[in-house]
Amino acid sequence: MVKDERGGKRADSAKAYSGKYLKNIKMVERYTIVGILLGVVVFVAIALFGGVAPMAKLISSMNANTYAMAFICVFGGYLLRYVKWEYYLGLIGLKVKKSKSFVIYMSLYSMNITPGKIGRIISAYTLNKVTKAGLSRIAPIIAMDIFTDFLGLAILTMISAFYFGKDIIYIIGLEAILLIPLFIVLSGWGYKKIGKLFGGNSTFKRLKEHGDRYFAAQSNLNRPSVYIISSVVTVPALVLNALGLYFTMKAFGLVPAIGKSIFTFSLAQLIGVVSMAPGTIGVTDGALVALLGSIFGIGKALSSAITITTRFATLWFGIGIGLIFLFYSFRYWKE
Repeated sequence: MVKDERGGKRADSAKAYSGKYLKNIKMVERYTIVGILLGVVVFVAIALFGGVAPMAKLISSMNANTYAMAFICVFGGYLLRYVKWEYYLGLIGLKVKKSKSFVIYMSLYSMNITPGKIGRIISAYTLNKVTKAGLSRIAPIIAMDIFTDFLGLAILTMISAFYFGKDIIYIIGLEAILLIPLFIVLSGWGYKKIGKLFGGNSTFKRLKEHGDRYFAAQSNLNRPSVYIISSVVTVPALVLNALGLYFTMKAFGLVPAIGKSIFTFSLAQLIGVVSMAPGTIGVTDGALVALLGSIFGIGKALSSAITITTRFATLWFGIGIGLIFLFYSFRYWKE
């Protein structure tokens, strides 16, 4: 009888995970379809702005070998940030087989298509299935990974802005809009305030146990040393990502300054991230077209062609790879 009860519980648990598995696949499909449609609309709009015929001629004459360097740099940035991922797992005390950890980590990039990368929480479900550690213990890793990506972007953009003496006040304002709310959430300040206001509420009481576990795990990550180490890893990784623009411009026969390329790409990214648009689609693209024209003095046909090919290397390449790893990672749900 005891065995039957245990078997029934395991069956119920398997059914629950199966339901979440199917729900997550449907969510991924939704985000992917919407993201691709948005991407197509934006690319068509840019093509019409730059002129379809001149853009097609420019893209067809690109140096393929130089353009390939953009993809190599971007992927190098992904590999560098994997060091940060493993560091967080260690701080939380999670032991995961390296091959599985890498698959789950790479699957994160599939959800860059979601607003603020929030869709990455799907990978937390997979990590929970592998480790049985509990979502409230794992979620801080995802939150910290996203936040330190944004923090690294803020640092890189600010360094570039001071170096060139451009748009410093505007960039400080954008970074405040981006980082202050996230810091409040990660620090638990907002959670404590809500607790004081709604502590007697029955719904809050039910959720409080999960919230307490979340911030207990988050406290292991909310240390100055963790932010410093994260930035030491993230900023160079973002430089590699920004070099995607540099090598794309070179592929079109231009000779851009590396520093200017990094500043241009980082600022366009920052504008897109602050907008919270899915995958920063449309906002970063438009900002990049405008910045290439204003900073490098490039005509609209060439700036439009550079924008489309750069975004293919720095955004859609990662989403494509991430989707492959994401669907592969779903097999862990069946183990």
